[in-house]
Amino acid sequence: MMPAQTRYFRPLSAVLAFSMTAASVSGCAQVGQLQESVASGIGNLTGDKDKLPIDPADVCKDQREEFAKSQSWFTDQIVSGALLGGAGGAALGAAGSAIATGKVNPWVVVGSAAAGALTGASLAYYKTRAQDAADKDELARNINSDLTKEGQQIDHTTAAFARLRACRFAEARRIKNEVRNGRLDRTAGLAQIDYQRQRFDEELAVARTYGVNMSKRNDQFRDAAKELRQDRPPTAGRNDPTSQAALAATGTIPEKRSSYDKSVDRADANSKLAFNLDNNANLTWLFDADDHA
Repeated sequence: MMPAQTRYFRPLSAVLAFSMTAASVSGCAQVGQLQESVASGIGNLTGDKDKLPIDPADVCKDQREEFAKSQSWFTDQIVSGALLGGAGGAALGAAGSAIATGKVNPWVVVGSAAAGALTGASLAYYKTRAQDAADKDELARNINSDLTKEGQQIDHTTAAFARLRACRFAEARRIKNEVRNGRLDRTAGLAQIDYQRQRFDEELAVARTYGVNMSKRNDQFRDAAKELRQDRPPTAGRNDPTSQAALAATGTIPEKRSSYDKSVDRADANSKLAFNLDNNANLTWLFDADDHA
């Protein structure tokens, strides 16, 4: 896996490059545009999406609504608004001053500023937790509590997506049977199955967004576990919270996230068969393979 800084920096560089190339204004205005571009780029990286609309006539509306509840969890950073705080803000200020003087290559300054902002962001969660804790033991317990909640939420989201996918595929199978048995004409069948395909494509897009943000959050948990290990070295006890945090952040949570990503990938691939009106194969295996993998 690429380091968090590398994966964040590439899209940020593109945003900043556009800002710098398009700007032909005074130094102060250029600094303002730079800061706005960085803020906009980071906002896009959080994966904000429109909420899934609920159609009262949709047979899968309950499953869709349940899946959508995870949106508020997995489309936010663990620490809200942390990406432009602390060292990141100072770096941007220095970048703006250097650009305004015309003495420094803006491409070099922008790259350094973005890297500095993201370095601070990667530890924002840990620093916030450390400030709230009375001592290192409480800090370790709090991080473990957050990791437990994260794992539970991933499990819940995985199960909710499985139920939603099963509903969509079952409805597609019902429509096929209706057309095959002559109870529904082909034109109506195509329209109905296309509706199911479009709704599922929307749900897949949101599911992908969840997965991306799970990864970003895991980066922060992993970095926090690393810092905790330095600040509070593990003891020999079996229930040592530092060791537990490291295991969860580098093992349990990534494994749960990987399982979720695989279930989304399988659902995407299987949807090509499920929503093909002319594919009359028995698709029961799709549900079994996904739900028990």
